[in-house]
Amino acid sequence: MIDELKSELDRTGLTLRKLALHIVETDRSKLSPETLNSMLAECPLHSITDQSADLVEILRSHPDTPAPSDNRRAKRDTIRRSVISAEMSAQLDHELTRTAASVSVLARRLFPSMDSTKVAQSIYLARKGILTTLPANVWSPLIEHLQSLPSPGSTLPISESGGEMVLPTAESYPKKATRLSSVDDSAAAPDLELAQILPPAPRPNMIGCSLSDRPKRAGYVVIDEQLYQALHDQRRRTLVSPRRLLAAADKAPAGLKTHLVKSWFSGQTRCAEGHYLEWVFQRYRALPSALKK
Repeated sequence: MIDELKSELDRTGLTLRKLALHIVETDRSKLSPETLNSMLAECPLHSITDQSADLVEILRSHPDTPAPSDNRRAKRDTIRRSVISAEMSAQLDHELTRTAASVSVLARRLFPSMDSTKVAQSIYLARKGILTTLPANVWSPLIEHLQSLPSPGSTLPISESGGEMVLPTAESYPKKATRLSSVDDSAAAPDLELAQILPPAPRPNMIGCSLSDRPKRAGYVVIDEQLYQALHDQRRRTLVSPRRLLAAADKAPAGLKTHLVKSWFSGQTRCAEGHYLEWVFQRYRALPSALKK
């Protein structure tokens, strides 16, 4: 009878402990409390010889355990994947090298509903040519986003047409806008003196500046004269530096660094991601004026 019990346990994929838990949840009157306690403690089979017949009868009502290979195959079949050729791998490597983009940051920002660690690892292996496939919903958004990014130290592609640009609303961004954190505004206390704040530097290269379609789709906007002046007005009104503004935030948007915001104020950067600009403006507007009336 012990051999038959062992055979039934193998067939169902159950252990004595799992079987005991099932009996406790369904009908614990089938076995004595002492036997259940022994099974929960994963006792050896020979110690419950007297209960073998009852256990075999219970196990016979259980289905066979499904084959693990079938489950893995079914899971693979439900995930559509794109084949990554040697040319695509070289293109990915070129774009990542050109933009100096962080693979982990890209995975978190572009694929928030997926396991960012696994996505980042897949991108890295595809870049090296080790992985020859990627999920179908990863390759296209990834390469399109990389192609829309500027090279470090350069500007984004500018179209020939001019025209005024307005900071879009959060609903118009291709990426999800970052929700403002609940922070203590008193932490962003003024750290500047009014005499320290210089007027906005002229930007003659901004005349007729506008973005082409690709960076617009990626969520970039031009820091036109209206936005440029508004940034300086907010810093002058609050006497809070970009460094203090970000340091006081409980959780700033991923990728938004002090040196980036400073480049907006200096006039060195002509374009910025719209959700970054919106976050900075909302943080500044939430602060009280530090100017004496």
